[in-house]
Amino acid sequence: SPEETPRLYPFKKGILTNTSSVQADIRDGSVDAAKFPEFGKASYVDCEVGAGDALFIPKGWWHFIKSLDASISVSFWFE
Repeated sequence: SPEETPRLYPFKKGILTNTSSVQADIRDGSVDAAKFPEFGKASYVDCEVGAGDALFIPKGWWHFIKSLDASISVSFWFE
């Protein structure tokens, strides 16, 4: 949720201020806890979207997407 913003270390400048600067290891998802000590305290919801499903993510809500199979995703930013 937007309340988790401080724990997700967003970029401070430019167009990426809605993007976390935390980089997880692609192999196991681990994060450098010394560099990002609050990250592990962020709350989250885990879900699996199946074939033919759609997921709406409200403006300002942080999210991470991991594809379990070959897939296509579309992001559409609108006002």
